[in-house]
Amino acid sequence: MSKFPQEVRDKVAHRSQLRCEGCGGPGPLELHHRQYRSRGGADSTVNALALCGMGNVLGCHAEAHTAAGEAKGWSVRSRFDPATIPVIHKLYGRVYLCEDGTTTAESTERKES
Repeated sequence: MSKFPQEVRDKVAHRSQLRCEGCGGPGPLELHHRQYRSRGGADSTVNALALCGMGNVLGCHAEAHTAAGEAKGWSVRSRFDPATIPVIHKLYGRVYLCEDGTTTAESTERKES
């Protein structure tokens, strides 16, 4: 099982304010790979969400593994770059996740890399 680097965990903790980024609940929280490692997903801040639940069977973490979670940007197919897919975030609305641990409003023009 993959373990996110401490730097990534710290940035996500700051961004999430130690709340579930899906529902805003207190947890317990797990870091979720938006683009699953089996699909080439990296252990990066833009690819991580702090979600409540356990594994992929409870809470928002379970929802992330459904079509509804994909529609919210919580899961990203292998052909897409997670940096270009916005997420529905409980605290910030529909935003892009940034590698520095911040978010960018969806309406802000994004550069393709």
